[in-house]
Amino acid sequence: MTEWLRALPDDEFAQLVRGNLIRHDDSPLGRATWANLWRTLSLAGDLADRVGDLVEGWLDEVDSFLRTNPDDAEAKDFRRRAEHALQRIDRGVEQLGNDDLVDSVTGRLIRAIYEHETASNEAGLVARDVDVELWGRARNSAERLMRALKRRPRRPSGS
Repeated sequence: MTEWLRALPDDEFAQLVRGNLIRHDDSPLGRATWANLWRTLSLAGDLADRVGDLVEGWLDEVDSFLRTNPDDAEAKDFRRRAEHALQRIDRGVEQLGNDDLVDSVTGRLIRAIYEHETASNEAGLVARDVDVELWGRARNSAERLMRALKRRPRRPSGS
């Protein structure tokens, strides 16, 4: 399922997330399917970041709208649902362990891979395909980590 979600174009991914901000099917299968979707989205770092970026963009838009239309019930409801989606993502991330420890270990690992790339290039070594793939993944992970760190202050604490 994660590979399928990763392969979705941005507009289809947005439609899927927006359509699942709340659970529509209250049957046992519906609850399990919905919970599995959000668990998958929250536990795959790149998907969690993708959802976070998407939902936070929506929150920016709805907050802007609510500044001029503070009594709009539909906008308030959408905002609440979007905040709950971010909380679901955060709970999934918390299942992976202590964020500070994960960030610390991840940061050190990304830096070591970057230093490996730099040293290899400075030594004039021919990069193997596996090295190029590792370096690319480290750059992507570093970008995701930076986006996640930027999002943190915005997310409600203690939820």
